[in-house]
Amino acid sequence: MDYIIEGQPMRCSSYEAEQRRYKKIIGKDGHIYLYAIQDNPADNIYVSGGKNSDGFGGRTLSFTLEDGTVEELRGPWHTNSDDLFVHTGIDLRAKYLTFVVIGKGRK
Repeated sequence: MDYIIEGQPMRCSSYEAEQRRYKKIIGKDGHIYLYAIQDNPADNIYVSGGKNSDGFGGRTLSFTLEDGTVEELRGPWHTNSDDLFVHTGIDLRAKYLTFVVIGKGRK
């Protein structure tokens, strides 16, 4: 089986983030944490960056929450399950989607 990466369409990470529904949690640090409602929620965790944050180039992203409301965050950051656990106590550390390819040769 051949895996060809070149020629794949480019993906916009902010577009990808805005296509999901999220659960909202306020962390111990006062930041807003959002994690996707999906089988692999650890793949899509975002945190507010505060005033003048420049995550996603400082762009304002619109996140749809589980109740259908929209949370707008200016310059949020993509974060990980360890950070979420430390600041909220929510443990998603074993909830990543993993794709493994083993190569037996190259040409």
